Amino acid sequence: MWPRGTTSDGYRRGYTGKGDAAGMNLGDVGRILVGVGLLIVVVGGLLILAGRMGLPLGRLPGDVSYRGKNFSFFAPLGTSLLLSVLLSLIFYLLSRFRR
Repeated sequence: MWPRGTTSDGYRRGYTGKGDAAGMNLGDVGRILVGVGLLIVVVGGLLILAGRMGLPLGRLPGDVSYRGKNFSFFAPLGTSLLLSVLLSLIFYLLSRFRR
């Protein structure tokens, strides 16, 4: 009868009027952005070091590469799988230490 999520008087259930980000201010957003920026810099530095050390990221078994006359295709499936396993292990260990 009424739109989903509203009551008979037209108000939304659970609506406080403060919005979804009521507990966040600009200082918190700034800290998050600085943290994400530092993370990107660290990951970029690690990738540069990995390239200089000769790690075969992007050339692992399972990475698909095709170069035609006017077309090239690259799908780093093996590298993606390796990074996924490593990141899962790191985040698992971090969650175990935080308890």
